[in-house]
Amino acid sequence: NKVAIVGTGLIGGSLALDVKSKGIAHTVVGICRRRSTLQKVRASGYVNKATLSLIEGIRGADLIIMASPVDSIMANAAKVSRSLKPGVTVIDVGSTKRSILTAFRRNMPKGAHFIGCHPMAGSEKYGIKNARRDLFKGTVSFIAKDSVAGKAVLNKVALFWRRLGAKPIFVTAREH
Repeated sequence: NKVAIVGTGLIGGSLALDVKSKGIAHTVVGICRRRSTLQKVRASGYVNKATLSLIEGIRGADLIIMASPVDSIMANAAKVSRSLKPGVTVIDVGSTKRSILTAFRRNMPKGAHFIGCHPMAGSEKYGIKNARRDLFKGTVSFIAKDSVAGKAVLNKVALFWRRLGAKPIFVTAREH
């Protein structure tokens, strides 16, 4: 019903565009760090709502996508985890897995799920202005099968990547 994307650059913006255009969620919220980015995200039309507030943005989300730089994902792990509703799934799209998994394992409340992901998509360009439809089409998305989630949730995340046109591949964080 509601997808919140923390980080609205190339990857986060492309995710927002595809989630909204493919009807994967009713509401897409973009969470930005800077006011200048917030204005660009609002103008893009890729989200239903954009905010500078992490907590406001993730409130009530069914899926939260951590699409900011790895150090920012790590810094926000505890804050995000304290604000989750039961049943929510949190994924990341960072390039490293073990440290992010460790940060979320330490903090996830009972009934919430964290799954480390790494879509092999992107470009040398960055920012919402370079986001594009179908960025993930024909790519691979690694999914850490040793994440804080059961098999049913892992399969839902794999379905999410398939709907974006990616081929999900399950690996351990160590294999990644």
